[in-house]
Amino acid sequence: AHRSDESTRLAALKRGEVHVAGIHLAEESSDAWHLPNLRKTLGDMEFIIVTFAHWEEGFIVQQGNPKKIRFFEDIAKPTVRIVNREAGSGARRLLDKRLRAKAINLKRIKGYGDEVLSHLDVAARIKAGLADAGIGVRSAAAIYGLDFVPLQRERYDLVVPQVYYETQIGRAHV
Repeated sequence: AHRSDESTRLAALKRGEVHVAGIHLAEESSDAWHLPNLRKTLGDMEFIIVTFAHWEEGFIVQQGNPKKIRFFEDIAKPTVRIVNREAGSGARRLLDKRLRAKAINLKRIKGYGDEVLSHLDVAARIKAGLADAGIGVRSAAAIYGLDFVPLQRERYDLVVPQVYYETQIGRAHV
């Protein structure tokens, strides 16, 4: 999910237009990160955070990983071509953050400007031989029979106003 999409969903939640808003964060982020940002957006609304799902994100690579891609430095090799996700996606944020941390010049990354809109699109490009690697989820690699090099766990949380949560709990016991 894109940050701007998350902001839109949270704004709709604050206006009462939806009952639940989803937010997507890296597992390394704790609930302590959520609270100041959510409090800023939602003001004095009482809410709960429910973790909805977890998944692994990493390099999707050709079966057998013939280019031996394990680290971010490996995708900067002149013989490696990647397929990228669009700006704002969790996969793109992960890639850009790690490349910055390693001081890897984006111009060294072949395929950096080749953007697709989903994890399955990343896997499809790699399966077709149009790229050697891309950031995606393990399940997309499995669907296409590709290998996977895990990098981090991700999670998707639901933000629910307390009033709606209490109403639904009450109905569940009837």
